[in-house]
Amino acid sequence: MKIPRILRLANDGSSHDAPLAAVNAEPLEIGADGWALIPYGDTHHDAKDGRGAANSKQPEELRRGIIQRFTRPAAEAIERDFRGRGWIGRIKRAFVGLPVFKGHPDAPAFAQFFPDKAARGAIGDMQVTEQGLRIRPVLTEQGASDVEGGWAQFSPYWDLRETQDRANGLPVYEPFRLHSIGLVRRGNMPGLSLVNADFSDAMKSLLIKILAALGVSMPPETADDAAASFVEQALAKIQGMQPKAEAEAELATANAAKAELEQKVTALTADLAAANAKAATLEGEKLTLANAKNAAEESAKAERRERAALLVGAAVADGRVKAADREAKILALANASDFTAEAAALAKLPPQLKTTSRTDSLTQGGREQQDRQGKLLSLVNARMEKHGEDYTTAFQAVEKTDEGKALVAAMKKPDTAKS
Repeated sequence: MKIPRILRLANDGSSHDAPLAAVNAEPLEIGADGWALIPYGDTHHDAKDGRGAANSKQPEELRRGIIQRFTRPAAEAIERDFRGRGWIGRIKRAFVGLPVFKGHPDAPAFAQFFPDKAARGAIGDMQVTEQGLRIRPVLTEQGASDVEGGWAQFSPYWDLRETQDRANGLPVYEPFRLHSIGLVRRGNMPGLSLVNADFSDAMKSLLIKILAALGVSMPPETADDAAASFVEQALAKIQGMQPKAEAEAELATANAAKAELEQKVTALTADLAAANAKAATLEGEKLTLANAKNAAEESAKAERRERAALLVGAAVADGRVKAADREAKILALANASDFTAEAAALAKLPPQLKTTSRTDSLTQGGREQQDRQGKLLSLVNARMEKHGEDYTTAFQAVEKTDEGKALVAAMKKPDTAKS
């Protein structure tokens, strides 16, 4: 899909062909009510873009120029753009946004021909009518002098958008935004003369209101030729307000950026606090787990030593281990890397002592303790053989049975029987 081309054209007729098929072609001057009219119709333009960028590489289809078609929808688009945003925007636009120049110094492509960039006034208001776009110009003293000196024709400097139509074999463009009005000796659009412009009561009333909004008080009885000085004061104020407005806009942007940054800092601070709280929680959980691990290891060590003591005690009772080696054997078995293997090796040791004489010399309690140890070992060995379990698994299983619980509890009690 082709994107419509946009042109920015000035209608200074000194370098353009004569108008074609213009509507309301008879010269029109500002009426008694202070309004002038840009009539609807078609005019020919050489299509040289006022921005300058298009002049060096003008498309082939624009070499013969274009037809400017000014219609009511185009006038309505320009009027909407002129209104701006709110009454402050309208007042500022009237004096600054849509100025009146001598020629077109604001068009880069033509600025060299119009070196004087001082505004000659501004467009005070606009109205869309059935005949065309009515505009109300407010000229400075210098602007009025230029008109009297022959710069009495209107030249709109505006943006135009390409349409799908053609006229006289040329592409048709319609304006949609007005940038300024140029005072020229001969304009490209007929019917836009400023000769004999008067300063009507209606226009003076509007000007007084606009000036009052800008802080400039002009008495109603002010003579027409003296009103220009009040306009000059207002223009000077507007020009002084521009840097302030720009600074305020920059300050607003900076404050918005600061507020956004502060929000980010607040969010990051909250995230950091949450992360620190989570880290503290994790550290507490880590400490709890470490304590639980240590407690479990200590419990396992105690249980392992307890089992080692039972096994070694049974070996001493059977004469497979000397009583003097009891503690050393318990420590070695408790610290063995393979408890099951060491327990099995201990069980296979041959008797080194005569258990009969040993048993005879024991107290009644000692003999009962030997019996308990032997019974517990027999239960563990029987389970290992039946289920194919290692010593630790079998011992834990026996220890949970009623018989195993009773044996272990009895073995942990000291020998209180008398010899």
